Amino acid sequence: MWIILQRQDWEADRAAEVLAEQWGIASESLRPEVDAWVSHFQDEGLVRRCTA
Repeated sequence: MWIILQRQDWEADRAAEVLAEQWGIASESLRPEVDAWVSHFQDEGLVRRCTA
């Protein structure tokens, strides 16, 4: 998941679509999990929220 998120510029929507396609599931069902991982990575200081 880390690699997919990184390759999708940490955009949870895009990462969920890629992962869902690879895993053969609906991206809508995966999106909350991807959001949780991004939040966890942010809380741990591994990634920062972009404020452009």
